[in-house]
Amino acid sequence: MTKPKQRNNDIVDAHLDAVLKASGSALRNYSMQGTLNAMRDAMRHAMDAAVEHDRKLRDKSGAEK
Repeated sequence: MTKPKQRNNDIVDAHLDAVLKASGSALRNYSMQGTLNAMRDAMRHAMDAAVEHDRKLRDKSGAEK
């Protein structure tokens, strides 16, 4: 069974790879751990910001009803 933290890392990597592929690259082309960690942190931040934005929109639309 996959551990929750590893599952979360796999999800982050999948989204990060999709962004890199859209730009003509891929996650497999990056091997320096510092670079990978920085890119993963940036993707986690973007994902967290998207969730927070969605939560605020849902709260706002629920308050208007």
